[in-house]
Amino acid sequence: MTSRREMKSWASGTANMFACSANHYAWLACHHRLPQITIDLINLHITPPEFDIERNRILARYCRDCLFRNMQQLMPPANITEAILVADFEISRVVEGRNIPLTTTVTLTDELGKKWICSLNDKYVLAQK
Repeated sequence: MTSRREMKSWASGTANMFACSANHYAWLACHHRLPQITIDLINLHITPPEFDIERNRILARYCRDCLFRNMQQLMPPANITEAILVADFEISRVVEGRNIPLTTTVTLTDELGKKWICSLNDKYVLAQK
């Protein structure tokens, strides 16, 4: 069993997992000119709706499943009540088909309302179909 202190590393691991496979999200960001997406990892709700397609839900599910496996290690009554991933693509700095700067922020909220936040900056994510 682990304590709440591990939540920061779980947020970091989730942000890294997403960023490593965010190529299709990056392409959609360029294609639709939408620089930010939000994923509710507990309920698997992706916004804006242009990103809520099966291909993207697969990556969101991987992130959620890993987070849920980690949550099983928490000492009761500790629990994560909210898990939000926000990806910010700097589409104004790129030509379609090129690399896009990406910032991925994961915020985990425990049952006491405390937030555990990790923000990961990637210089480049390839926007590919």
